[in-house]
Amino acid sequence: MVVDAGIVLNLYTALLLILLLIFQGGMVHTDSVKQFGRLTLLTLVLLVSETLGRIGEMYPSSFFVLTKIGYFIIFLLDPLEYLVAIDYVNKWMEKSDTIGCIIFKKAFEVFVYGNIILVSISTIFNTRWFYYFKNQQYFRGNFFYVRGAFVMFYCVLLDLYGFIYRKRINSFYRTAILLLPVLSLFGAIGQIFFMNLDLTYVMITIGCLNVFFYLQGKDINMDYLTGVLNRRGIDMELAEAINQYWNKKIKFSAIMIDIDHFKSINDNYGHLEGDRVLKEVAKILRIVIKNEGIIGRYGGDEFCIIIYAEDKDVLIKKVSQIHDRVKSIKGEIEISVSCGYGIYEPTRHESEKEFIMEIDERMYRQKIEHHLQDRRRNTD
Repeated sequence: MVVDAGIVLNLYTALLLILLLIFQGGMVHTDSVKQFGRLTLLTLVLLVSETLGRIGEMYPSSFFVLTKIGYFIIFLLDPLEYLVAIDYVNKWMEKSDTIGCIIFKKAFEVFVYGNIILVSISTIFNTRWFYYFKNQQYFRGNFFYVRGAFVMFYCVLLDLYGFIYRKRINSFYRTAILLLPVLSLFGAIGQIFFMNLDLTYVMITIGCLNVFFYLQGKDINMDYLTGVLNRRGIDMELAEAINQYWNKKIKFSAIMIDIDHFKSINDNYGHLEGDRVLKEVAKILRIVIKNEGIIGRYGGDEFCIIIYAEDKDVLIKKVSQIHDRVKSIKGEIEISVSCGYGIYEPTRHESEKEFIMEIDERMYRQKIEHHLQDRRRNTD
């Protein structure tokens, strides 16, 4: 029995997607990783549907119903892949709730839901708008290329979206994230203009593999709980910042943050509540720092930020924003942090260790002040 080469390719691709779904479960459990899982799962569903369609076409007398099911699912859901993809890109962006981002997403939603309605009507009433079957053969419908043009337009729009807002994506992950829509564009071109060249889901799978391996490489330097860099990662970034200073004269600063009374939070409210506080603080740091710096969890309840700023007023403003936002965290626990900050000066800091020790000392002094204030408040 001769097996179609396309089916073999799809089977191997499906195996890769299944492995991706298995292994991504071991990655840091952030919103971006969850969305990556949804994108991978949807790609797998569409790939299996395409394979069923091919099998039905090869054996129409026995399995033609598989062709009908497969092509219906593909036409119904393939635009959804772009909506899931734009959501995935948004997970890596700071401020994805701006007017421009919302308009882009709404445009994708209109296309996705409009496509579902039209494909459903066409299939139920056999209008032959997008595809139809005759004598157990698949044919493209009257508006196939119109729909294909919309698919291409939205695929290009996804690439354009990533390009326009690329600076809002963390620089560590920008290349891998933006390569995903580019690869999907090449797959869509092949799918529309070459009837026997079904590479859309293969190209998306390659993009997912690229993202996965890139993130796995970074994952070793990530804190599993908070999604920021771990101690190893922030130490490496600090060393790189010092190297950049000596080679390119790029000045930088650092901020150390410690959560006040964190041990009491764990003791009195439990470690789950402690974990929630850590995640909330990390989220606030990402909001305040945006793409202006790099955030890492330095110790149990300590965070370190490397920020490329040499203006002390900028640091004071950032620290003030951190204090204000942390105090606004909702819950039965009143949360506050102590901060120390400083600008790297090689004439005063012979090593990165001395630089961090100086900032840590400043943070410790503020922590003592906070404890004294709390005691006075409790006494009063």
